[in-house]
Amino acid sequence: FGQKAANALSNLEQSPEPQTAKEVQAMKKREDALKPLTDAVVCGSLLHHDDKDVKLLVAICVTELFRVKAPKPPFEDMYLRDVFKLIIGLFVDLADTANPLFSKRVKVLDTMAQLNCEVEIYVYILSAAARA
Repeated sequence: FGQKAANALSNLEQSPEPQTAKEVQAMKKREDALKPLTDAVVCGSLLHHDDKDVKLLVAICVTELFRVKAPKPPFEDMYLRDVFKLIIGLFVDLADTANPLFSKRVKVLDTMAQLNCEVEIYVYILSAAARA
């Protein structure tokens, strides 16, 4: 996990909505390939890890998963609250521009900002947070 997963995810493009049976099959294959990573983030202890560096790498992976899978969220509703607590918790440290991890925190913020055009995902997140 960690840096390799974050780098691999950042190199993935967001898939367009599949139009053909072949594209649907390719999307399914991609979903199956991403599932172990998605499960590791929310089902393991990574989401609640104590180490700040690990939390940052997990947040990078999480935001990249949101980007790649937009407009649909990559996690079930029951995990969204904890996922966003993790992401929001990183923003507190953005004031420390001298920190060597500053650019990685900005990457999380930048990836979330890229999702701004995906209105559907925000509506989904807000409704999930309201239910939680």
